[in-house]
Formats: sequence, structure tokens, C-alpha cells
Amino acid sequence: MSRGRLQRFRRLEARERRRAVRALAAVGVCELALRVVSFKIILRALQWRADHAAPVDSDVAAVTHWIERVDPLVPGERSCLRRALSAYWLLGGAPGVELRLSARPERGRLHGHAWVREGSRDVMRAGRFGRVKPLLAVAASSSRETLKGSRLRAGSRLNTSAV
Repeated sequence: MSRGRLQRFRRLEARERRRAVRALAAVGVCELALRVVSFKIILRALQWRADHAAPVDSDVAAVTHWIERVDPLVPGERSCLRRALSAYWLLGGAPGVELRLSARPERGRLHGHAWVREGSRDVMRAGRFGRVKPLLAVAASSSRETLKGSRLRAGSRLNTSAV
């Protein structure tokens, strides 16, 4: 970390420093999980978190702001999936917040996109996938059948870098 970044970090209020550290930890853990754990297990962990634990932070705008800011600092492939999973982990259980995943074929390849939605508003960039019906939406108190019934299966490979 550069000296300028460290000085800016130290000038933040304590609450914002905590948010930045939580976001950095969430992005790092999600990057690791995406590399070593099946996607089905990640979805089940997110569903459990949403159903059984209080959100780490309920300020959706602040969480998404910090996820976007710290994402470039974490090694690995920067992707909408990593950012959306991280944000949902921190916001999971908050009323009206859901993780959305979508995919569509494009030039012979399957391209995917992930984003977070609060109520009827996309809070992390939905990009050109915003009008596409999601294959999977994970929210608090949704049934286990949501995960079982999705067309997105464990081991599925989505190219999220092209979006």
C-alpha cells in the first residue's frame, strides 16, 4: 500500500475505516472461495448467512462504495461476481437485498453477470444485463428450492470478465 493511500485511510472516520477493512476482507475471502470451493457451496453459505445472521452493515450505499473501492487492491481476477458476492455477504439478511446472477450466450460463449439489488433498484452495476431475467436470485428467507431449482449448477463456468 502506498504511503498516500495509508495516510488517506488514517484520515477516515473510525466507522469508514471499519467498513473499508470489512470490504477488503470480504473481497479477499470471496476471491479465495471462488478458487477453492464449489459455486453451490458458496450459494448455500450466502443463503445461510442471509437467513440466520444479521447484516454486518445495513447501509447499502456505503457497502457497495467500499467494495468498489477496495476491489482493485485484492489480487486475482476482478469480476462482477466477486464484487456482488462480497457485497451480499456484508448485506445478507438486510430487508429487500438480493444477489442476482444471470447469463446469456454471446458469440458462442456463455457470459455471466452478477449484481446486488435492493428492492426494485440495482445497487451494483447491472450493466447490459439489467433487463435480463436473472437465473438465480438469493435473498433472505427464500426457500432451499430456489438454489436447487436454478439452472445454474455447481461446476458451471461463467465468463464474467467480459461483462
